[in-house]
Amino acid sequence: MRVCGMEANQVAARSSSLAERITLHWLPFPRAETPFCSLPFADRSAQEMESAWLRISRRERCRDLVELLSRDPAVTLWVVTAAYCRDQREVTDLADAARWLEENTFRGFSWHTADETCVDRSARAALGRLTAAGVVVGQWAEQAAAAKPHVCPRQARLLGLLHNADRWPRITADGNVQLQGQHSDMPPWLAEQLDAVRHMRSPVGCCVGRAAEAVGKCLGAPRPAWDDAVADSDLWGDYLRATARWSTVDTAVRQRLPMLIARLAAMDNASDAFQQAVEQEKLHAMKELAYGASHEINNPLANISVRAQTLLKDESDPERRRKLAAINSQAFRAHEMIADLMLFARPPKIEVTRIRLAQVLERVRQELHPRAAGQQTALRLAAVDARLAVMADEVQLAVVVRALCENALESLGHGGHVVLSATSGQSGGSGRCVRIDVTDDGPGIAPEIRARIFDPFFSGREAGRGLGFGLSKCWRIITQHGGRLDVESASGRGTTLRVTLPVNEKATLSTGHAEMLLDT
Repeated sequence: MRVCGMEANQVAARSSSLAERITLHWLPFPRAETPFCSLPFADRSAQEMESAWLRISRRERCRDLVELLSRDPAVTLWVVTAAYCRDQREVTDLADAARWLEENTFRGFSWHTADETCVDRSARAALGRLTAAGVVVGQWAEQAAAAKPHVCPRQARLLGLLHNADRWPRITADGNVQLQGQHSDMPPWLAEQLDAVRHMRSPVGCCVGRAAEAVGKCLGAPRPAWDDAVADSDLWGDYLRATARWSTVDTAVRQRLPMLIARLAAMDNASDAFQQAVEQEKLHAMKELAYGASHEINNPLANISVRAQTLLKDESDPERRRKLAAINSQAFRAHEMIADLMLFARPPKIEVTRIRLAQVLERVRQELHPRAAGQQTALRLAAVDARLAVMADEVQLAVVVRALCENALESLGHGGHVVLSATSGQSGGSGRCVRIDVTDDGPGIAPEIRARIFDPFFSGREAGRGLGFGLSKCWRIITQHGGRLDVESASGRGTTLRVTLPVNEKATLSTGHAEMLLDT
């Protein structure tokens, strides 16, 4: 639909007439202390959200969510802010935002219908124009960035989409409607990026800022003033299609989508409960195996080792000594495997102390530095707040971090990077947590391998990673602390192994910052 000859005032009138027919409902933010708690949510977006969640494939859901976010700056702003509020996560592009939304939809995703008397006609009409401006600027910024070196087009698309984020209306916690936002409403990293856009202080900021100026100039002219870079762009068609998003009215979707989310959340909780039951049954079976193996296998192993050592004392033949030494070492190896299995049957008692995470991570890094240097792998510790502390077993936590690092080093073999980091954030529900990440840029883990990496005795060496019993021991130690051990990986794209420990918050006396204390 080309409307290049349409006057600017006609487009504005068309936008206003479409916007008059909308009925606003709002997408609340997840935390009450967020400066503003709701953003407007279009019925068309609710329809597309519903369609996305009816997809069976996670890949297809994420693809549909990317399309939704690319057409609705308000929802994108909600996702970016919610990701930062909950997880201290800085969203990098639309695909990253879609992944976060797909993973976190069941964590308090809800909305309510706003009172129509709270929003006047001009404010509602502005929503269509804000949506259209964000969509078109995002498209143009992406095209401009693609032609420049060292500028990420996907980042430019995200910032272009959100370039007027402080102009979106909000409903505050006290129920008042704000027609203009502030930088304080947004995550600090986004406010900083948008300042760079307004003042064109960075390469990506220049791309987005110039795209916004060009789009504004074209929309303000009676006819599009094309320049050479965008001579074949259908600006006005894209603008009207984006504006028309707010013309769709579907009151039924406001009842369907919350019920769909609630039903899927219940199914997700049931699936988690089932998985937990399976894990408990697996642990019970392993306990029975460990008790039997400890009694029935360790005794013969002890006899084999004692006899091999006795024969070794009186043996002078070098070849026979080598064979006897091999018998003895293999007996000890089998004994160590039984001891590892006994970890599940009788995990060691947790001796909880208050520990500083930065100190533990740095000590592990120093211990593994010679090995990393020997294979020319860069092992480094990202910046960690020195005040970040947990109540945990220091020895066992160090064992976990060391095992995760050793696994990363083994996966790389030679070269590459391994990064240790620790942050605080939100866990499921409203609880806080501490996350310890071990990230490598190695070959990654295939999906069929990833599902089994915490199983005892499973080895992924055929996939390029030596997993074995190490990660299963880490999993057991972390679950004893009430935490989680997760993996994020894809073939050829590196791996992140993440330890998540639930915490309580207690204020420090000296700094006023929150120290993280583990619930035990």
